[in-house]
Amino acid sequence: MSITLSQLRAFHALAQTGRHSLAAEKLRVSQPAITAQIRGLEECYNVRLFERVGHNQKLSEFGEQLFAIAKRILLLLEEAEGTLTSENDLTGGTLCVGADSPIYAMRVITAFKHMHPAMTVKVDMGSAEDITKKLMGYEIDVAVVTSASNPTDFYGHPFYDLALTALVPLGHVWTGRSNVSLADVAAKDVILREPGSVTRSVFLDALERQNLKTNVVLQLSTQFAVREAVASGLGISIELSGGLRSSVRAEMIPIEGLENVAKEYVACRKDRAKVKKVREFFKLAKLVSGMADNL
Repeated sequence: MSITLSQLRAFHALAQTGRHSLAAEKLRVSQPAITAQIRGLEECYNVRLFERVGHNQKLSEFGEQLFAIAKRILLLLEEAEGTLTSENDLTGGTLCVGADSPIYAMRVITAFKHMHPAMTVKVDMGSAEDITKKLMGYEIDVAVVTSASNPTDFYGHPFYDLALTALVPLGHVWTGRSNVSLADVAAKDVILREPGSVTRSVFLDALERQNLKTNVVLQLSTQFAVREAVASGLGISIELSGGLRSSVRAEMIPIEGLENVAKEYVACRKDRAKVKKVREFFKLAKLVSGMADNL
């Protein structure tokens, strides 16, 4: 007996949700149907795919291996269906976008929705590290992520050049200055993102090169939280900027000598680069950012 598509879909849904009831809801089938598909799969191949943890189902070692394969198989099936249906001419279907910052990604998403209003766009926000993992795991189609170097594991192109800036509350003593030095910033109480943040990494590397140290008073998990902390007067922070500004209760001041320290990239898996909806996203990224090189 060979593994069936129904079994693979049931397994994939349960692996994603962790509960039979949620998997059944996701696939719009009964809960016993999910249970039967999983049991049949395990009995056929004499393996255990899940371990029960409380009310949830956790993948076993075999389950983890199968989940990685199942994601690729179902994505290829989705591509095949897209080739035969409206997604091929971008009049339907779904594009899943991952982004580590909404500022740059939303400009491309806006252009994409304007050009292809019938397509659904799902956006997954997270750190550059999280988004990269999801891109590798076939959980998203395309990503807009910050990186200090070209993401060679993927098909990627620069989207914006990013400069390191000081983020200070409105009315700060530095207000009106055209720039500040890295030493000026290091002398202040600084609020940083968590380890894994590209902005944090670029800032700490710059401090190390200039043999500078700083006092980190707070570490937060999101850029939104950092901005709120700065606006509340808890300290200053740093942010990578490509010339775009979001509406926050703080302002950005360029740091002298740190103008082109990272880039915002639009990226996808190399084996997904020729998918039409992905190619269209790349093309629109070029248009909205004014990039001169071809994507």
